[in-house]
Amino acid sequence: MKPFVTMLIATIPGVVLASRDYAFACAVCGVDSEPGFLWSMGFLISMPFVIATVTGGYFVYNSRRAKREPANKNIFSE
Repeated sequence: MKPFVTMLIATIPGVVLASRDYAFACAVCGVDSEPGFLWSMGFLISMPFVIATVTGGYFVYNSRRAKREPANKNIFSE
């Protein structure tokens, strides 16, 4: 019985602080009031995909360019 009471006592402050009245900096509670929040979240969520796409595109471009050019090309001869 004692672990249950300890868990209950530890949980009550978290539930009280997580309510909407106390959570002024809560990300979910401020969604309707500020449209800038939605734009910033969209930007942050899309960044890993943008970075992966640009990096992958760079490597694909260099790979295809290397296949197009002859391997024994000397840059100093004309």
